[in-house]
Amino acid sequence: MKLPHYTAYQSAVQSPNLAFKTDPDLRVCQVETDPLGRPRVRSGNFAYTYRLFHGADRQWAVRCFSKYVPDQYRYEAISRFIGTHPTAFFVPTAYLSQGILVSGQWYPVIKMQWKQGQTL
Repeated sequence: MKLPHYTAYQSAVQSPNLAFKTDPDLRVCQVETDPLGRPRVRSGNFAYTYRLFHGADRQWAVRCFSKYVPDQYRYEAISRFIGTHPTAFFVPTAYLSQGILVSGQWYPVIKMQWKQGQTL
């Protein structure tokens, strides 16, 4: 599967009501922006991470894949396991196969509860 370029993700997340219309939490959020008003992104080895706000009390991390991961089904299994075995050191996580709409096509994302802290 060919994944969207960084700029395509940047454009999509500016309209959460359209980009995340299948998720009732994300579609009503506002994306965190940088000083220039662009979505603030945190880049990792295989994903771009965006912080979304739903009011003052709920925040989400949305991880958009930047590289193809051949066994993405693992993420679905991991999120199911975390959901059925909650612990203090894992945040609620969901693998959404139709997570973000970019240029008319759906792509998977990982949705996590945002936790403030130091990056690794």
